[in-house]
Amino acid sequence: MPAPTATPLPPSVVNFSVTVPASTPAEARVAAQLIDDVTGGRTLVPLSPAGNSVWTGAAPAVRGEVMRYRYLRTAPGLAEEFTPLNQPVPYRL
Repeated sequence: MPAPTATPLPPSVVNFSVTVPASTPAEARVAAQLIDDVTGGRTLVPLSPAGNSVWTGAAPAVRGEVMRYRYLRTAPGLAEEFTPLNQPVPYRL
């Protein structure tokens, strides 16, 4: 008797939405940085301005997996995300 095969899960999408400070330069580029805790790999997901200081974007995801990410401003100059207590955000879940 052959071994049972796993049924692949359907593809999924994760939507990102972040409100940036009003002082964010008009020429800014904002991204969500996906963090692979196992390999240490990083993937940037570019976000697009949606108005009222909100930036949005989407990335494919595997249903049921935990996704670690954080927001970055990639231009002009790198600016990483900080908490209200001025502590760097290592990642979000």
